[in-house]
Amino acid sequence: AAPTSAAGAEDSPMIDGALIHLRLALQSFAMGALSVCDASAARRAVVNIAITSGHAPFIEDAATNLVGTLADCRDVCRCQLKKPRNSSPADPGCSYNACGKLLRDLILRHNGSRHYADEVFTRRTLVLVSAAVVSLTDSIVVTPADVRKDKNAVAGICQLCSLLGAARSLFFFLLPGKALVDSKPDAAENPEIGDVEAMEIGRDGACDEAVTGMSQEDQNEARDALLKSSVVLLNHPDIRIVKAASSLLSLAFAYGGKDDATPDIGGIYAAIKGCLQEEGSSVETGPAIVPCIKRINALQGVVSVLSRHSTDFADMLMSQLVKSDSSPREPILCTALSISQSRPRVVAKHLVDLFQVVKKPSQVEQLIAVCLSCRLANYFSSEEPMLELQQRVGSLMESVKDPWVLFQLSRHAFCTSNFAVAEEIVSTHLLKGATSEQSHLFYVSVMLTARAERVISEKGALGIAQALPSIEGAKSHLRS
Repeated sequence: AAPTSAAGAEDSPMIDGALIHLRLALQSFAMGALSVCDASAARRAVVNIAITSGHAPFIEDAATNLVGTLADCRDVCRCQLKKPRNSSPADPGCSYNACGKLLRDLILRHNGSRHYADEVFTRRTLVLVSAAVVSLTDSIVVTPADVRKDKNAVAGICQLCSLLGAARSLFFFLLPGKALVDSKPDAAENPEIGDVEAMEIGRDGACDEAVTGMSQEDQNEARDALLKSSVVLLNHPDIRIVKAASSLLSLAFAYGGKDDATPDIGGIYAAIKGCLQEEGSSVETGPAIVPCIKRINALQGVVSVLSRHSTDFADMLMSQLVKSDSSPREPILCTALSISQSRPRVVAKHLVDLFQVVKKPSQVEQLIAVCLSCRLANYFSSEEPMLELQQRVGSLMESVKDPWVLFQLSRHAFCTSNFAVAEEIVSTHLLKGATSEQSHLFYVSVMLTARAERVISEKGALGIAQALPSIEGAKSHLRS
């Protein structure tokens, strides 16, 4: 709090000096601590001091130290080691994971929201994180002839995951800021106001560049380099790095739009295609074996976002799926399901081919989900293709016996406007398996709601009178 008296004003420089000495002591303690928990507590105290004080040098110094710790390969990752019996449950165990959480906390707490975000801090931290990710990516993507003599220079899994998680937090505040000229109605009526505001924006940007030594071009270059490294990491054998890179790319492309995703579509398509061509094989990750299905599931976010941005990408990837010589495995159907949620019309064109080649009972559940997503390719549920699709789904539903899978399919049918299918699943399969009075009332209310939605989707406004009794019945069952 700001001092309110003369004595308080005299003590303020003393408090600022004490904060500086306290931060130096905590940083020294964190560097020399033998316990990961003690070092993490000291670093957290430094971060809290920086955020609470609000001093820009403290915040920048805290971010720089955390990124430097994450980029240093000399520390030992203890995630693969067993914790001792006397260790505390709150012990973070790995210094890289602890620093990654602190860096994400610093970014989110300091910026707060996009409107009030510190652009200077965000730009500077993005450049630092991007340089660290690029350097660590280069250390693991080497040919046998270029293997480094220093084995400690190879990046660890926790290092890359922590840095990619921090970069993802930064992308929340990298949305293109809308100009003040466009946000105020007076600017259109009075052009002079818009010119003055544009001059203020330009002057603020010039001040930021003078303070940090980094321009908007530096931010764009760092962003592009970070995304390219993330695309390279999609081919990493460890599933945790693939998940972190896929999550970052999904958020960046969802916010940035089609133009930002276009340069990296080729590399992402090659990574997905390479994973799909592993005919039942697994990817070796040292002592552990990661099945192909886990890698495909980690890439579903990128597939869905890119399919939404580019119809050509979705069509090309779907064509690759149906042209496979062997029968589709579960990863292929997972990919088709992701595409169908973004581009159902693309999958609807190849749906007949999927029906012809799917033979394993374990693949029927995902095939049903793909068919339900293709409902969005039709405007009305009474169209002839939809009636034929519902008949096929009904024939496939007989082979599904797991109640939890049936519940998930009914929920997916609701989300994709397949109300007739949802009503049939609940009334035919789930209702008779209710084990308590509460579950029976819940299933009846869901069935009546699906019936009302089905009538309205088929008859439009003419079906409102017929649907009202079902809605009232669902409400009474929920209240009973």
